[in-house]
Amino acid sequence: MSYPTKTKGLRSITVDGARYRWRFHSGRDDSKVTLQSSDSGGQQAIVTLRGFRDPWLAFSDGYAKFVPIPPKLVRRMIHQAIAAGWKPARRAAPVRFDFKSHENVV
Repeated sequence: MSYPTKTKGLRSITVDGARYRWRFHSGRDDSKVTLQSSDSGGQQAIVTLRGFRDPWLAFSDGYAKFVPIPPKLVRRMIHQAIAAGWKPARRAAPVRFDFKSHENVV
């Protein structure tokens, strides 16, 4: 019998037939998305979303806009991470990069 892996807070997505997990981390100025293969132990990709702010942390300065992270956006992040050299099955240090949006998301 195998023990379940800890996946609290991780969401699943399938892109081009491969399964991935991702987690959104909101921040005061910028937010991050952590991407990983559905098989634990591989390399992670840490994507910085410049200007994606937590509406509750930024509420005091009058900017309280909720920005959803739809699956379409996560798929684009995965494609950009792979283009940036991310190897989800390989054990290595995380790949870090800024998300480049081709459309106005914020």
